[in-house]
Amino acid sequence: MDEELTIEMFKNIIIDMYRGYPEYTYVGTFEKIFGKKKAEGIISRLQSDGLIEVDLDIKRDTYYYELTSKGVDFAISMINLDLSKRTYNFNQQMMVTTKVLLLMTFGMFTFAFIQALITLGVFG
Repeated sequence: MDEELTIEMFKNIIIDMYRGYPEYTYVGTFEKIFGKKKAEGIISRLQSDGLIEVDLDIKRDTYYYELTSKGVDFAISMINLDLSKRTYNFNQQMMVTTKVLLLMTFGMFTFAFIQALITLGVFG
């Protein structure tokens, strides 16, 4: 699985869990995306880092998890990261637009200056 795609999917899960905080408990979200074996490692790591609380239903062999306050902070950081990427792209587009407008303005000023010189008879 592509690492960037994995990070993006993980970010989407965390943000989705943030949307349901604190009312919702999630079941099977990590398992559905990453597969049971890989999901167990991810869930274990998130739990040890204090980002999620986990309950195991032994009868169903299912994990129930929800964000902790530290997990909420992490989700907000993921949202800010996404917004900073979009802001950077927007700023890049605005820089290009500003350069184009400056060139057009300079060209129009040059044209108007030459036209004024011709009207005043400087060239003739």
